[in-house]
Amino acid sequence: MGVSRPGTNSESQAAHSAATLLLHSLYIALYFAIYDIYFSPIYGYLGFTSYSNSSSEFLISLVCLYVPLIFLPPKIKRFSHFFLWFFFIVVYTPLQITLARVGTLPHGSEILSLLLLGSLCLIRLINALTQFSLPRLRELGFFSSEKFVVFLSLTALGLTVIQFHSIMRLVSIEDVYDQRFASADLSINKLSAYLLNWLVFVFSPLLLALSIKHKKLSFALLASILCLAVYMVNGSKIALVAFFMPIVLHRLLSWGLLKKPFLFILFPMIFLLPPILLIAVLETELSDALKLVISQLSMRAFGVQAVGFTQYVQFFEQNPHTYFSHVTGINRLVDYPFEEPLGRVIGYWVSGNQLFNSNSNFWASDGIATAGYMGLLLIGPLVGLIISFLDALVKNAELSFVIISSAPFLLTAANTPIFTALVTGGGLVTFVFCQYLGKRSNLPYAP
Repeated sequence: MGVSRPGTNSESQAAHSAATLLLHSLYIALYFAIYDIYFSPIYGYLGFTSYSNSSSEFLISLVCLYVPLIFLPPKIKRFSHFFLWFFFIVVYTPLQITLARVGTLPHGSEILSLLLLGSLCLIRLINALTQFSLPRLRELGFFSSEKFVVFLSLTALGLTVIQFHSIMRLVSIEDVYDQRFASADLSINKLSAYLLNWLVFVFSPLLLALSIKHKKLSFALLASILCLAVYMVNGSKIALVAFFMPIVLHRLLSWGLLKKPFLFILFPMIFLLPPILLIAVLETELSDALKLVISQLSMRAFGVQAVGFTQYVQFFEQNPHTYFSHVTGINRLVDYPFEEPLGRVIGYWVSGNQLFNSNSNFWASDGIATAGYMGLLLIGPLVGLIISFLDALVKNAELSFVIISSAPFLLTAANTPIFTALVTGGGLVTFVFCQYLGKRSNLPYAP
């Protein structure tokens, strides 16, 4: 039995804190640089403006970027802990930096930056104080087995091919929007939309997690076929990202992510480096295809949802709030003030194009849209309760299995209302399956 030397734990914690501070500082500097060098000059027309010269906006944003390091969980022991780190790194940090740069907000960004910090703090606080006790789900034999997931995957794939076989084709990255319009003409019911979403966001990640857990390549092969089929239907680039992200998380987990959450900061930095290296440093003349790939990996992956938040702020300064009436069910009790879904309303206001969909994360679509600035403080406790409920739902499942399986759900939640990610995006279904399929076994990492 090993005996740890006095001070070993404190030295380790200090090293982790120093590594977190260093990586986070590098990430902040990289994002500021890429915003000014790449996002703003090329995509200013989308809202990536750099009009702010306010030192107070910059300083408050900077403070709000570092304060969460004080209260974020030092280790990932529950799904909610990973949720908090994911949103802090992928959504919150780009959002704070964008607020400090855009310079188009009607009342400046200082109050918004502080309210976002307060909202994140409330999510963490409510999550820490709330514990749900749920009964263990009853075993359902075949219906709670890996074979059932494979059966559902193949059935959904077959139905998708039957409906869309006439337009399915592999398209270049430049032609994905033409393919999307072609598929929209055939999407005549909600079932087809759910099938496409769940192939990517439910079945594919579950199959990848099962492949890692049982070391069976056949599960991963089927997952790749599902994502490829969806890409061939509607040119969905997120279908490709959703396939690779669970693999990236598996690698980070094998490096000790559960004990070293700061490792996840490497995830966005990997995607943000190519524009800096290829455009700013090498001054390379890029082909249109390569420019589009780079924009997908950086601007659309991390920048759009942050700019979208600023657009929601500006829109709801002049238009009625939804008071959660954009959520199905609540709209039976509260009148929804618009004719189109929220993303389409904002998209048309931004672009003048009725087909443009400007979805954004829960801080924008469930916070600002619901009740303006104060909506940020309302959505914080609600999200805290939701992730506490999800913790209870998967309490008997292997945490690493849950994290790998939930990767596409988190991607969806970063770009849509939280309730959309749970229902339409299949988040709840994913977590129910995790309870059955993710029983503690032989995954090569542990908290």
